[in-house]
Amino acid sequence: MVREDCPEEAQKHRIHMKVYVSPLIRKCVVIGCLAVSLSLTGSLQACSVCFGKSDAALAQGLNMGILSLFVLIAMVLSGFIAFFVLLGVRANQHQELDSKVSNAVGMLQKN
Repeated sequence: MVREDCPEEAQKHRIHMKVYVSPLIRKCVVIGCLAVSLSLTGSLQACSVCFGKSDAALAQGLNMGILSLFVLIAMVLSGFIAFFVLLGVRANQHQELDSKVSNAVGMLQKN
């Protein structure tokens, strides 16, 4: 909730988050990033699958990582499915119990 009563007081305690970076430093950072990216060789920029060595240790590790993430996602989704199935079963049990109680109450009222 923001107070609108004292805008002058709020302006007095305002924190300035703007940081000044000189244009020379910006240019140096950009040139440095370009130099680093251009100096990397092609073999460092791609994985072993792209170069046709699909039986390399890197490719096998990548496949195992993908498989482990798939298993984790499947377990989480199966937990959600089990939860909703449990809710459905309990709802059916509750309806059956409710109908039995209403039948019993109806029979008691007739007598």
